[in-house]
Amino acid sequence: MTFADNFQKLSPSAKKRLILENDDKSYNIEEVLEICNKLNIPAVFDNLHHRLNPSVNCEDAKERKRRYNQCTYQDTFKRVKATWKEEDGAMKIHYSDKDPDKKGGAHSKFVLTENFLNYYKKIQKYQPDIMLEVKDKDISAIKCVNLIFNEGKRVVLYDEWARYKYLVMEKGYDLYKKCSSLVKGNCSLKEFYSFVDACLSMSYNEKNFKNTALHIWGYFKDCATDKEKRDFLNLMDEYKNPQKVKEKLYKLAVNYEREYLVGSYYFVY
Repeated sequence: MTFADNFQKLSPSAKKRLILENDDKSYNIEEVLEICNKLNIPAVFDNLHHRLNPSVNCEDAKERKRRYNQCTYQDTFKRVKATWKEEDGAMKIHYSDKDPDKKGGAHSKFVLTENFLNYYKKIQKYQPDIMLEVKDKDISAIKCVNLIFNEGKRVVLYDEWARYKYLVMEKGYDLYKKCSSLVKGNCSLKEFYSFVDACLSMSYNEKNFKNTALHIWGYFKDCATDKEKRDFLNLMDEYKNPQKVKEKLYKLAVNYEREYLVGSYYFVY
């Protein structure tokens, strides 16, 4: 029994809601397009799945990679677009970067600026709805919207720096000063986000992490209870789980209504 056979058993309502996506192991985009054209249903293109399971018929891994790198998306996008009828709405695609620390199709913690912009240049004329698959969810969505629509707006640059600055600081105070100088010099959003991407990709350094945590603790040191102070300092001394330190600081930010800190991305990563 084929997928097409089972599709015919569905109710008209279910058929209207069904779309197919290329996956990272079984069905590449060519095979998905063949089924979608046969059944007259929309296809969704996933860039990471295409990278892991490209439409290249070659057993040799190096040759398959070489052919994949030479491929352009244009023909594929045209054919995917053609599967979307007016009543289906805008063409939808999935975008993600691969987590460099994990195997297979694991999604990255955040969208990489350069990768996304290079990809967007290839697909923007098709005006698709881009669905991001990424661990930090809305934060990367805000980044991508800003890169596309808000480049050159100073207020956006300053607001984003306010949210990211403690993340940069915990990777090194020299990095914090450099990024601060970029922002003061009205760098582009692309340059700013690329710099932040590089910082977020760095591993924790205990000294830098603790210095930043103590800086944030300064917002509460005069109002925190003795127990809150002991709990925080014990977590700092142990340094077994940096995320627990952040969780403690976030609770304090909420309890003492430090809205500036509550809105910081420091607590997300």
